[in-house]
Amino acid sequence: MSISFVRIDDRIIHGQTVTRWAKEYPCDGLIAVNDAAANNPVLKDAFKSASEKKTFVWTLAHFKEKAQQVLDSDRRYFLITKTPQDMKTIFGRLWFCAK
Repeated sequence: MSISFVRIDDRIIHGQTVTRWAKEYPCDGLIAVNDAAANNPVLKDAFKSASEKKTFVWTLAHFKEKAQQVLDSDRRYFLITKTPQDMKTIFGRLWFCAK
């Protein structure tokens, strides 16, 4: 699987994420999944510019479309959600994709 670390954090992407977690758990990019952030251009741009790594900010629906591509990728991604409910939804989809 190409997801090297998962995290639930109500701040989504912030300084500790990019200076500590993303370096301790090697990754090529960050995937933040949150409908509100992905639909807010200001938040989306702020999160994308917070890291020097390739950063995606997706809705749950977009993640559903891209999940198999993420799993099949040679790249390692750090997966972040704002809520446990979003992570539960994602892991249900990942488990289904991995079968």
